Amino acid sequence: MVPVASGGTTFELGKALSELGAVFGGRPVRLLSGVDLTLDSLAQFIDTMVRLAKKGGGGTSNDDQRVVVVLNSVVNDPLGVAVALAADAVLLVVELGKSDIESARRTIDLIGSERFIGSVTIRRP
Repeated sequence: MVPVASGGTTFELGKALSELGAVFGGRPVRLLSGVDLTLDSLAQFIDTMVRLAKKGGGGTSNDDQRVVVVLNSVVNDPLGVAVALAADAVLLVVELGKSDIESARRTIDLIGSERFIGSVTIRRP
């Protein structure tokens, strides 16, 4: 999950999706936060994400997991691009009143439109 707006966080939405995914998917959904990534932690984070996703690779074991990863805006934090490219798919998060079309286009350009499975629009109170 990648927000368009800088300073926007997807953590609450990611948590809700992981909880719903566990209920409706019948198996655990792991939530990973990549909002505090550093160059030193990037490779280990991606390795963990990929390992967990492979563990949940579609089998029928009770140990299978799906992974939801939340990131910062890649316009301001380009380390997230590497994570998004290592993921199976990316969800664009548009925050009403905060996200702008130019940042949305830049986010899609940085990651590649083919990586996105869709977008979600949220409004913060």
